[in-house]
Amino acid sequence: MASSDWIAKILMEDERDGLSAKALDGHFVSVERETLDPTLIAVLSIPHVKHSDVAPLTGVHDELSFLVNIPSSGMWDGEAIETLAAHGAAFGGVGDLRRAITMKYPGDYVFKEYEYVERRLRQHRAVNGVSRIYDRVWRVHRKAGDTLSVAISDKYDLTADEVRTLYDRYGHFDVLFHTNNMGRIVAKAVDVGTELGIDLISSKDLFDRLGR
Repeated sequence: MASSDWIAKILMEDERDGLSAKALDGHFVSVERETLDPTLIAVLSIPHVKHSDVAPLTGVHDELSFLVNIPSSGMWDGEAIETLAAHGAAFGGVGDLRRAITMKYPGDYVFKEYEYVERRLRQHRAVNGVSRIYDRVWRVHRKAGDTLSVAISDKYDLTADEVRTLYDRYGHFDVLFHTNNMGRIVAKAVDVGTELGIDLISSKDLFDRLGR
């Protein structure tokens, strides 16, 4: 079964009142919604979404509102995310799509953790702007003229293995922001961070770190 057919099938299986979905040629699915305007989504099923994967899709249909990538472990390049945003389209996995499709404008959808992180970064008085490097890594442009790369983890406990996993996945970054306020940063994770040249910080430490 083609990826677009599968997405159309699971949207129909959600049994939302008045929702119908139909796979079109290529990577697209048309979605009709009873009380909301129809919308168009694009579908990929690849391990790493890059700008070169996104650009052909945004160039076909101006009305594209969402790009879903099926693998839950899929990685997104920042340039791909920003290209979608410039065309008024959101991105994410299947769960994100299911939430976005209930919104009046699915292209406005932002995963809650990402929305929280971007707001915290942008609102700091030492920050000029923020750009995306990967789905879970941002570049923070500071008024002092330098930049910081900030990755995030929402694991309950931030462990040494999680630090190494993120390092392998995204390469080096300056700061790892632990966004889960209920958990903790374990001592061995701090040791690994020191070894790799990464500052591990909690939410309460973010303000001070962005200003240094």
